[in-house]
Amino acid sequence: MIELKKSTGKEGGKVLAEKREAERKVLTYYLKIYNKNNDELLGRLGDISRKGFLLISDNKLPVEEKYDLKLELPDTFPDADHLEFQAKSVWSKQDVNPDFFAAGFRFTRISPGSKKIIDELVDLLGL
Repeated sequence: MIELKKSTGKEGGKVLAEKREAERKVLTYYLKIYNKNNDELLGRLGDISRKGFLLISDNKLPVEEKYDLKLELPDTFPDADHLEFQAKSVWSKQDVNPDFFAAGFRFTRISPGSKKIIDELVDLLGL
């Protein structure tokens, strides 16, 4: 799949910013998010923080709905190939590209193990 690495601190500010932006684009393309209850692909991860995430989807998603979700993980997480959690959709709108929608989600239930993985993803991307 993909391999993302933490910064060594040796890169210049502009190079580091460009590298992180490229890694975020990789996430948007590769890290898929599924509805855990029926394995329906909801979209791809666009961005993530410790409180929630951005989903890029082909369809507009209902707002204020709770989901049981499964997120595919990069190969840098050898102990897990996916992450399961609950989240609530807080907004959904047409993205910059008219073929896609963006949806903001807030985490509502995360196990301690899942929280650790989310922290690692956020640290990896430097958000």
